[in-house]
Amino acid sequence: AIQTAIQYDGWLGLHEYSAPTMYYLSSVEGKGRYPGVTPQDTGWLTLRYRKVYNEVLNPAGLQLPLVMTELGVDGLVQNRPGPPDGRGWQDFQGYWAENGYGLWGPGAYVEQLVWYDNAMRQDDYVIGGTIYALAPTAGWESYDIRGACAGVLQQYLSVHAAA
Repeated sequence: AIQTAIQYDGWLGLHEYSAPTMYYLSSVEGKGRYPGVTPQDTGWLTLRYRKVYNEVLNPAGLQLPLVMTELGVDGLVQNRPGPPDGRGWQDFQGYWAENGYGLWGPGAYVEQLVWYDNAMRQDDYVIGGTIYALAPTAGWESYDIRGACAGVLQQYLSVHAAA
């Protein structure tokens, strides 16, 4: 399938989620609110795409562009810390405040998204990613980035979006 995608100029699309933070089960977990990111950092939930490329695709000589078709905080991750009934990022705001990730939930979430964006920018095969979700359907409201979160993201992208 990968060889066919390469033959027809296709892309690989992946989803990457983590919780209670986007750092959970990554090599930067436990490094605090501003962990930074290097090209060597990987993870089992977020930055897992680097394992796929570094351990499988690159050694096999398989080069194709990557897009994260969904990414963010998702409480459906099993056996994790944080509120047991937490789902989207909005449900983790209290956890973040209690654990030093920021008192203002939208800002704390954007900081995590910026961390992930910085990682994607380090890898020339990554085209970009899509945050889940903007104006989701019923049942997914706690993932919604509309409002203050979208405003902060808009400011970030006005400075950092690719030309």
